Amino acid sequence: MQKWYVSNPQAFIVDRDPLRNDIRRYFMPMDIERTRGVVACLSVLKDNGTPSTRQMENLTRQICTALVKTARDYDGPLEDDPERTIHRLYVRAFRQLEILAPDQIIA
Repeated sequence: MQKWYVSNPQAFIVDRDPLRNDIRRYFMPMDIERTRGVVACLSVLKDNGTPSTRQMENLTRQICTALVKTARDYDGPLEDDPERTIHRLYVRAFRQLEILAPDQIIA
């Protein structure tokens, strides 16, 4: 008898901390784009200015860390549509970010 087990993940969240620098750099463009999307949405909603490179790097680190922590601690329901689970993870992670205070993210 042969048995096959298949993983059925609803999201893949990669913890960058234990990775070598060259592998971490592989993920950096995706991480920066995610942060740019967040900041652009906030700029549209709040009609604010443009963040500095340092602010973007800081926020990118915070977002990656918050997503990993949220995914590890996630105890919510799994959905028929994985996008709902991913959305829930992102919302919970973003609520942890200190830098999302209106006066801190965009100068």
